[in-house]
Parts: sequence; C-alpha cells; structure tokens
Amino acid sequence: MINVKELMKAKRVTITYQENDIDFKFVKMFRLNFGLTQIALANLMGVTKKTVEKWEQGKNKVNGSSAVLFTLLFQLSICLQALSFLTAFSGDPPCSR
Repeated sequence: MINVKELMKAKRVTITYQENDIDFKFVKMFRLNFGLTQIALANLMGVTKKTVEKWEQGKNKVNGSSAVLFTLLFQLSICLQALSFLTAFSGDPPCSR
C-alpha cells in the first residue's frame, strides 16, 4: 500500500524545457523529410489527422507536449544522422568495437 504521507515528503524533480516555436512550415518540412503521411505523423504524435492538417495550414499552433515531442524527434534525427556519418567515416559500426 502506498504511504501518502511518506510520498508527500519525498523530493520532487522538476523538469523544465525550452519553449519551442514550432510553426506550420516546420511541421510540413518534418513530415515530408521523413516521408510520413499526415496519418502516420498523427499516429506518431498521438493526435488526429485533422490536427496535423490544421498545424500544416497554420490554423492551430503546435504547443505543449506536441512541441516538445517535435523538438525531441528532430534532435534525435540530427544525432542519428551524425552517428551514421561517423559510422560511414570510420568504416566500422560503433557496436563492433
């Protein structure tokens, strides 16, 4: 059973993140760059296809957790591209060393 009094005494971790200004151009560029349909992007982001359409048309602003997820996915893609470059440059996959 959970001891609520002990839980309330526990230290809390606060996670902060930079506000991300994701505009409609970024959404469409992101989707097309990864070869995603609007439905596929909607599934990835946990939203409806209609939401993706509104983002791409500039009718709705991407904010909150969706903006954070876009930023994380974009940063991950950059890391994976860098890893791919380094692997190609070295000739050996990083895991084989």
